[in-house]
Amino acid sequence: MMISNVPCPCEGCTKRNVGCHGSCEEYKDFQGELERIRDNIYAEHKHDRYFKAAIMRSVKRGGSNK
Repeated sequence: MMISNVPCPCEGCTKRNVGCHGSCEEYKDFQGELERIRDNIYAEHKHDRYFKAAIMRSVKRGGSNK
């Protein structure tokens, strides 16, 4: 899931006021979900970077096969 696909509970909220994010349980749940998604995305990218770096190390060691 992408972060942009998570609907913000503030949209259309009738109880919205200045500073309400600190006390709104729906917003706290929303932030928790965004954090979970960000962590998953970071883990995927970290995994991808590791394998790309491993491939580049292998290519550098192998050089040309002439």
